[in-house]
Amino acid sequence: MRVAAVVQGSLVLAALVVTAWAALRAPAPTPSGPVAPEGAALGARRQTVVPRRGPESDPAVRPASTLSGQPSEPLAPVGSRFDALPPDLSQNDPELALPGGGAAYCGPVSVSNWLTWLSSQGYERLVPEAGTPKRRQVALVRTLATLKYMGTSPFGGTGPVGLLRGLSRWIAHAGYRVARLEYQGWRQHPRKFATGVSHPKLSWLTDALEAGGAAWLHVGWYHKSRYQLGFRRRGGHWLTLVGVEQHSGEAPVITVRDPAPYAGEAPTLERVTLRELDKGTLVDVPAALPAKGYYQLVSGIHLKRPDDIPVIDGAVILVLEPAP
Repeated sequence: MRVAAVVQGSLVLAALVVTAWAALRAPAPTPSGPVAPEGAALGARRQTVVPRRGPESDPAVRPASTLSGQPSEPLAPVGSRFDALPPDLSQNDPELALPGGGAAYCGPVSVSNWLTWLSSQGYERLVPEAGTPKRRQVALVRTLATLKYMGTSPFGGTGPVGLLRGLSRWIAHAGYRVARLEYQGWRQHPRKFATGVSHPKLSWLTDALEAGGAAWLHVGWYHKSRYQLGFRRRGGHWLTLVGVEQHSGEAPVITVRDPAPYAGEAPTLERVTLRELDKGTLVDVPAALPAKGYYQLVSGIHLKRPDDIPVIDGAVILVLEPAP
């Protein structure tokens, strides 16, 4: 009897271990509603054109969004040029007519903001000929999203591989030369654009902007795992970086254009406060890495879900050779 009891107890213990391991490997539960692919966005925003400021929105009803802190009035940050601003096109603008309402197209839309600005600075061929400035940017987004360039998926969005390859090809086909097209971060990316830096550096981003270049941030949407083992990733989002503020003794602040429809109805410069993480783990099964040294966006950023923890996974900078 004692042997049978021991055997039975061992089997129960083994079953519990297997069940616990399976639970750790299983995706964590998410709030109701769709899980965000790379760049997925919810809500609706319509836009029109304001000269030199890009598309502007007509009033439209949109769902409530969660803002992590209230952004203050935009000031000219260090490392940006405010003689003209990149546009603020929404990824679900009706004129784009993108699959899924543009929910997963933040990548090509964010890139189009800076390319449209650069086209007014002597790089005219970066934007297709299509009539008005708004129509030209719309045509650019549609082109960048195709398989020939970024290969944006209506279900999975655009990762660093697609964004970097597509941007490089588009610039080459437009007849311009790249001085620097680089990536910093931990997500998969082509070796051609690698810097060997897994933690995006604010000084690197500032240098690119001060050189007359462009920059984009790849933010991961994380949430605390149910077993408190770290932060589990459940999607991502691209932002157009406009400027960086760094002052001794103060938290860094970045200024961004956010293409998500829940970011607002009119062109807006979002001033976002950063916090450098000092502990924890970033988890995107099967990958897991220390969170220390990565920047969390703690205030001024619009969240998709109330429990989102936005962390900068990676960043891309572009500096062009002088136009011929």
